[in-house]
Amino acid sequence: SIVGFFIAVATLVFFAVMPLGGLFTSYMNKRSRRYIASQTFTANYIKLKGLDMWMSYLLWFLVFLAKLVESYFSLTLSLRDPIRNLSTMTMRCVGEVWYKDIVCRNQAKIVLGLMYLVDLLLFFLDTYM
Repeated sequence: SIVGFFIAVATLVFFAVMPLGGLFTSYMNKRSRRYIASQTFTANYIKLKGLDMWMSYLLWFLVFLAKLVESYFSLTLSLRDPIRNLSTMTMRCVGEVWYKDIVCRNQAKIVLGLMYLVDLLLFFLDTYM
């Protein structure tokens, strides 16, 4: 399953970077006018210098900061009450035969850890996608 996971990650990265037009044919052949729009609009951009470059950096930083703040308010603040309840919860464990009380006593901590993990995953998906 680990090999399958890495194959899936490599496939995802490949398809995220490779344009669809270049999957089965040579992409942007110089003799063909099929991809002229791609050559003109997406592959040809001006190099920024001086204040223009810094303003572009500032714009991207502000966009990232706005998404970070939005993610904080929509994701992290919604976990406030479950964190308060699960961190102080004590479980009454009776009747477990196979695992005794190891899983039962730590069930609140396991659920809290899974909630943190999912929240972190959703944060990165919301911020970088």
